Amino acid sequence: MHLQHLPPSMIGYLKTTGLSSLVVIFAVEKVWLWRIFPDGVMGDGIQQPISGHSDILEAHMINRKPLVCDRIRKIDGSFAWIGHRFLRGGFFASLSQNELLLYFFLVLVADRQGLSYYHYDKICSLLCFTLDDYIVVRNQLIDKELIAFDGNFFQVLSLPRMVVNQSSKLLKNQDDMETFDLATIKQIMRKRLGRAHES
Repeated sequence: MHLQHLPPSMIGYLKTTGLSSLVVIFAVEKVWLWRIFPDGVMGDGIQQPISGHSDILEAHMINRKPLVCDRIRKIDGSFAWIGHRFLRGGFFASLSQNELLLYFFLVLVADRQGLSYYHYDKICSLLCFTLDDYIVVRNQLIDKELIAFDGNFFQVLSLPRMVVNQSSKLLKNQDDMETFDLATIKQIMRKRLGRAHES
């Protein structure tokens, strides 16, 4: 199979190494590594791909030298960590900006068991959240099974097997309306503001 036989729509980027012996073709969610031989050695150019997986490409990148050798990160004292599966498993992409901000904060301040204690006003001050923002984001992380909260302590949990998709909730009673329905919430605020103005 030759390079020209590949449909142009599949080729996102083409790069050759300095040895002119390897072609890397980046396509949508796929990487091919092709071995090139001079004409007459083993056919007339590009042969069958030697790999269809990105892990071999990553292996070629492992031996890169640091850009700043005297500033290489290392574990020194206490530390926080997030596993690669948080990104590769789709958890990162599933969270909003505020959810990521609170989650990363709780990871940073947690002990080895994932436990931490920060009062909500301190969290709101550090993350520039309103109280409403904090409550919504905290509850969303709980619903997505990423953290637990008992009213005092937070615990960053081990990642679930897969991203927890929050299905839409039907609003069935007045409490649901006052919590999730924007029109009802606006109505309540107007009534309260009106009473405060009258007094």
